[in-house]
Amino acid sequence: ITVSFAGNDKYAAAESKTIAVTVTLNESSVSVNNLPPDGSCLYVDDTFTLITTTTPEGLDVTYILDDSGVVSVDEKGVVTALKEGTASITVKVGGDGIYAESSTTVTLTVTKVPTVITVEKATLELKVGDEVSTGASLTPAEAGSLVYTSSNDKVAVVKDGKIKALAAGTATITVSFAGDAKYAAAESKTIAVTVTLEGDSNNDGVVNVSDVVKAVSDGKTQAEIDAIVNIIMGRK
Repeated sequence: ITVSFAGNDKYAAAESKTIAVTVTLNESSVSVNNLPPDGSCLYVDDTFTLITTTTPEGLDVTYILDDSGVVSVDEKGVVTALKEGTASITVKVGGDGIYAESSTTVTLTVTKVPTVITVEKATLELKVGDEVSTGASLTPAEAGSLVYTSSNDKVAVVKDGKIKALAAGTATITVSFAGDAKYAAAESKTIAVTVTLEGDSNNDGVVNVSDVVKAVSDGKTQAEIDAIVNIIMGRK
């Protein structure tokens, strides 16, 4: 700013003086006071609200999202987890010609919801014709349906949640869940199934006189021997 006097008929002009003035923007700052549960990790479909503090208080906060597509954020700081991955959100105040711009960055990790398969029994011994529940379940239950695969579908298969014993032999039932956009794949579990034919003492897949002989040689009771005879005779 220049201060001057030009003078007049009586007074001479004065030597001009200057005043140097420096104008700066007001300082500002912003911080995020909270993180999601479990540090900075969210599960797909979770929502979370960022809570901020500004200096001075009451400054408008702007949320700037990266282009990962992992989360969304609205003008109130509500974050929604959209898919698996990592996202950065810049939280900014100032830059309005009154307050200097200030910002901080929050990094969030989004993962799929974990799932677990449990089976009641890892081994089963069945007779031909038996039908029993698989005893398998998925946690969380709303994640979807389990998939069952038999290593020998001539011996045992799964239908409508039940293991059906079809013929003498062994089979391994694999229980799996592949996951989807929200839920992670579960570790597969197996059920070892042994199927025997009732009365088949020598495990050759048929019931005949040789099974009676084997039962006698094994010291089976008369009732057990009679049961085999009844099967052979078609009385059971």
